[in-house]
Amino acid sequence: IAEINNDPRLTGPKVELTEKPKEEASVAVNEDLIAEINNDPRLSGPKVSAKGIQVEETIEAMPEKLKRRGDDRRNGSEERRKNPRRKTENAETTIRVETGRLDQVMNLVGELVLARNSLIRQLKAPENQNALSQIENVGLVQTNLDLLSRVTKDLQKSVLHTRMQPIKKVFDKIPRQVRELKSKLNREVNLIIEGEMTEVDKTLVEELSDPMVHLIRNALDHGIESKEDRVAVGKDPEGTLIIRAYYEGNNIVIQVAEDGKGMDAEKLKAKAIEKGILDENLAASMSNKDAYRLVLEAGFSTAEAISDVSGRGVGMDVVNSKISAIKGSIDIDSEIGKGTTISIYVPLTLAIVQALVVRAGCEGFAIPIGAISEVVNYEKDAVHDIRGSDVVEIRGEVIPLFYLQDLTKKSGMDIKEGSVEEVIAKAGVGQGTALAKSIIEGRSSHSEGYIIIVRDANMVMGVCINGLIGQEEAVVKSITEMFDYNPAISGATITGDGSVHMILDVPYLMRDINRKGNLNLA
Repeated sequence: IAEINNDPRLTGPKVELTEKPKEEASVAVNEDLIAEINNDPRLSGPKVSAKGIQVEETIEAMPEKLKRRGDDRRNGSEERRKNPRRKTENAETTIRVETGRLDQVMNLVGELVLARNSLIRQLKAPENQNALSQIENVGLVQTNLDLLSRVTKDLQKSVLHTRMQPIKKVFDKIPRQVRELKSKLNREVNLIIEGEMTEVDKTLVEELSDPMVHLIRNALDHGIESKEDRVAVGKDPEGTLIIRAYYEGNNIVIQVAEDGKGMDAEKLKAKAIEKGILDENLAASMSNKDAYRLVLEAGFSTAEAISDVSGRGVGMDVVNSKISAIKGSIDIDSEIGKGTTISIYVPLTLAIVQALVVRAGCEGFAIPIGAISEVVNYEKDAVHDIRGSDVVEIRGEVIPLFYLQDLTKKSGMDIKEGSVEEVIAKAGVGQGTALAKSIIEGRSSHSEGYIIIVRDANMVMGVCINGLIGQEEAVVKSITEMFDYNPAISGATITGDGSVHMILDVPYLMRDINRKGNLNLA
């Protein structure tokens, strides 16, 4: 009260103290003074009531309340001493780990997988069966081997999971980009994002950023029409752009779909002929699906004029290059007047893949299981020649053939000299003299073997091989520069018997064949 009465900023009658019962005290304040206090902008806090300022606690009640608070503090300290773990219950449970350390752990897991594969191969080898039959607890050995396989697989999954990040990190940049392009291009767009919590490898998250920028730009500039154009054809003035991510097998699929004007396959072919990318004969036999893929060619653009958004023909080429670098593939589906959907297929991990190990000539190859549709017997009488290329018809579908043995010859891997015995030894157990002679003679045609039907996006191809070795978990190893002679080889792996096999890059091989319009890689 004395402080209020002596404050020079406050005017009016002095505040008086009125006697109240001992357990409660109040202050009677003039109404004019109360109004002045409430309206003073320098004073903050709750408004003062005209009925007086009530003191919250009596002087007699304060000691008891302080005593209770002291007891609470003492009880809390005692509880923390009895249960020290409670102190860290709400602490942060995550730590930062360098990607390099995770890579080291993944490499160790890869070595463990190789050791397991080698052990399995040795136990199943015919020459070891007699020795195994003499072991009393051979069943226990198999049980422990099965346990090792399960633990290895669980460890592999756990390490892979530590590298996973939500693709939300990429998708979060899209709304701002769409807002900027809407204003610049005079578009009305309803953006829908689905599956943003889908997790992918950290490396893939970083590599997908640039492709998504170009795909969004392409969708708004070349796909969705202006408001006036949409109204003129009876569409809603607001276009729809859908970005979604989901899992499909061992791949993550990222789709960019819009309800714009769609692609005109004939216009794309004409533009490709004009730029010298296609000749008229090849364009005439090209399907619409193949024509849509022309937009992925370097320098290809259908824009009438160059702007700061498009017209230079580099956007989709960047997308194609980036996705190819991470062993992914692109599928394009479009319909005039309805819109276009671009789907990106990317493997969840690039470290360990399920692969079918095959033999072509005297070399072994690993083909990722995810790319294989089926395996059929090779029958020479069923092979037909169309415009200089071998094809086979399976259930009404005409499938072009590629002889994997030819890849080794173009790469300088084929044996041209040496004795039959040397070639047989290199080819491995089970390869006969006839096959060895055919290798030495450089024969590219096959008389027996298998056809591996592989698919990528809208493309299909039959890979002709001489023999099947088996299915294994292939630990992908980078190949040195001395082997960088052919981009159709994505890496190498070591199988259970210690052999080194090249891993076939199926998407690249099919794109290369599709681009050249024949089955030659030269």
